[in-house]
Amino acid sequence: MGQINKIEKNNLQGRCMDLFREGRTTAEIADILTQELAGVDTISQPSVSRWLKPIRDDERDETRKRIHDHIKQTVESDLEILDEVEGFMVQEFRNPENSVLQRSDFGLKALRVVETKLKYALTDPTNTQDTLHPVDLESFRNDLEDLRQDRECQP
Repeated sequence: MGQINKIEKNNLQGRCMDLFREGRTTAEIADILTQELAGVDTISQPSVSRWLKPIRDDERDETRKRIHDHIKQTVESDLEILDEVEGFMVQEFRNPENSVLQRSDFGLKALRVVETKLKYALTDPTNTQDTLHPVDLESFRNDLEDLRQDRECQP
């Protein structure tokens, strides 16, 4: 049978969680708890780390589940946005009225979209080892909005 952790032995679970939620490191938590025990006992960093491990594991698993659920809900609209952005970039890349520099910029941005699509298309969905990476479309949306605003400002 495993040894009782000193955090539980000294009934410091709540205080340990408070410090953890504040963003303290395990070493900081250990030091604070030891100081608060005022010589009654000492709490080591490994003790704090071992006690927090199942909590961190549960939070990691919950975060993965939430991200996975979010991706499942938004993947269709995200793909539509990627297709729209890619189409716009390719259209502007082919537009002979744009300068060579502008066309080059549009081409590189279209390439970023294609690379993003391929990156996630080639990811093995059966591999659950930290492979859930939601696509951040915000940069693509911002690029598209900037381009639209530039167009509106041009004479």
